[in-house]
Amino acid sequence: MIGALELPALGFHFTYAGALRGAGDTRSPMLVALVGTFLFRLPLVYLLGIRFGLGLKGIWYGTLFDWIGRAILIYLIFRRGNWKDKAFIDEKEIAGD
Repeated sequence: MIGALELPALGFHFTYAGALRGAGDTRSPMLVALVGTFLFRLPLVYLLGIRFGLGLKGIWYGTLFDWIGRAILIYLIFRRGNWKDKAFIDEKEIAGD
């Protein structure tokens, strides 16, 4: 049941991360994934699941908070708008025209 609470944040994260990747900004979604895993998920899962003794329920809550944190972070990066400045290679340049 806790996993179902993750779904809105998952959808939000995947939508904005996909938009950034499609606009040519592949670095930001990768960094959000790394931050989410190492700064959100692992510490929260350890704290909630092991240190606070919540077990599997704590692991699920840690994952939930991880996805919420990632969704907020990717949204803030998207709103900043740096992805608008990404340069694309013109197909004519590739063809040599």
